[in-house]
Amino acid sequence: MKFYLWSFRDHGAFCESLAAQIADDIMWAIEAASVKVTVFQTARGGIELTTEAIREYQA
Repeated sequence: MKFYLWSFRDHGAFCESLAAQIADDIMWAIEAASVKVTVFQTARGGIELTTEAIREYQA
């Protein structure tokens, strides 16, 4: 998991799309009933961003 998350370190993506990608990958990998991913980003200049992506299994 650590290496997976580190792979996004230099990935130029918006906070929202990053949270969505991680949530989708986790849902696929572990076939969870639901997943909630919260991403905290601190960009240069001190601008902090927080976003969430919620995924729920729908049969």
